[in-house]
Amino acid sequence: MKNSLYLHSAVLFSSNEATGDAGGMRNLFDQNLSAKMLTLGMVNLFAQVTYPFTPLFSGDFSAMVNPLDGSSFIGPTLTYSLGNNLEIMLNGQLVFGSEGTEYGDYGKAIYGRIKWSF
Repeated sequence: MKNSLYLHSAVLFSSNEATGDAGGMRNLFDQNLSAKMLTLGMVNLFAQVTYPFTPLFSGDFSAMVNPLDGSSFIGPTLTYSLGNNLEIMLNGQLVFGSEGTEYGDYGKAIYGRIKWSF
């Protein structure tokens, strides 16, 4: 599958947010939440790689890092097509960091999905 690799990266900068530990969940609800507040930290780096291993099986790996407090999010995903209108997906939402950092207070989750399109 020639030319099937998808790469994406981004930098999110917010001048009004924390420059050290971003505070995680305990600060989330103390903030004045609005669409202008995209992150608790001042800087976030994002990267994503997607690749279809076969026409029926694809993988995705995404990660976001707050370099100022060292916390991170990792999201691996595997998708398999069972038929024309049925697919199964296994997804992880893994966060790492010390307590009080942007992502450190959330924990980890792995879940699956069966999708039927009609």
